[in-house]
Amino acid sequence: MSLGALQSEGYAQSVATAQRRIILFSFVWYPTVLALSGVAHLAVSWHLDEPLDIGTGLFVLGSGLALVLWLLTLGKRFAKKPPEPARHLHRVDLSIRTARLRIAVACVGGALLAINTVVQLGWQSSGFPRDVIPLSALFATYLFGVAYGHAYARRHLLGARGAHHDITTLFRAGPDH
Repeated sequence: MSLGALQSEGYAQSVATAQRRIILFSFVWYPTVLALSGVAHLAVSWHLDEPLDIGTGLFVLGSGLALVLWLLTLGKRFAKKPPEPARHLHRVDLSIRTARLRIAVACVGGALLAINTVVQLGWQSSGFPRDVIPLSALFATYLFGVAYGHAYARRHLLGARGAHHDITTLFRAGPDH
């Protein structure tokens, strides 16, 4: 087998393992973000003496989904069989390159909404509708959670690419190095 075939096979396997981790993480993380957004809505609504129904509903829905999806993925979580080698490897580099922009947009949006929430809580008499302030906290929390999810995926894909480059360097250097 040639070095090029070993490189592409090793890289495809590294990417497949990273993708499995990302998918298993995402199945639980994004419903958890929904639940955390509900908690943020609950906290701000409680502070403003607004109805707690939206935050409670999101917390219950997100927690329930996270639990169900975690249970559904138990087989893959503890599987001893490695995943099939990944295909469409050109998309991995695209995902790595665009992840910084996605993370930055989500963080900036979350920061602006968090600042809006804090400012509106400080000046409640400004005529701003009180029922919108908890929604601002909800979406800020959601965007920060999405940013973390993208950062997690990027980190694992970069790790897969780094593992591939380490293997390539090992083969190039020869057995003595």
